[in-house]
Amino acid sequence: DRIQEAAYNTLPADERCLFHHVCGMALASYSTSESDDNILLAAVNQINLGGPAAVQDTSQSSNIAKVNLRAGQKAMVMSDFGAAYSYFNHGISFLQEGHWQEHYDLSLRLFELAAKCALAIGDLASSMLHSEQVMKESRSFEDSLNVMYISTCALAYSSRLPDSIQKSIEILTK
Repeated sequence: DRIQEAAYNTLPADERCLFHHVCGMALASYSTSESDDNILLAAVNQINLGGPAAVQDTSQSSNIAKVNLRAGQKAMVMSDFGAAYSYFNHGISFLQEGHWQEHYDLSLRLFELAAKCALAIGDLASSMLHSEQVMKESRSFEDSLNVMYISTCALAYSSRLPDSIQKSIEILTK
């Protein structure tokens, strides 16, 4: 293990990122044809280790965000909300500027599920930030309804029950 770690550490950081990215993309292409969740999660973990800087073709970014979305949804099914939150955040990090216009449904889903998972793991501040982003960018009331619910729950969980009730009344009024 130490020899392997020493060899790995001899690679420059940017080459390590590129190596993880290439391995992850190869696994990801295989995971779409197979229904093995372990391959999907291994692929996404490798891609995420590479990070957004390793993406050489920016058209891949939305596909990588979609794969992170799938991995996050799988993690939610397994009740691993911490891992799911991490996948959704990584998916968000791969989105390019202008993603709300170009990939609205993907952006909406990533931010909404990130808010939900952040609430589940007790990160109320992150839950509120993701919710506010959706409320700011949503195209319709229905698109923001789920995060409105999440934000009222976050207020209630943070011992701000009067604020939560007020927000609920405002939502019901709309």
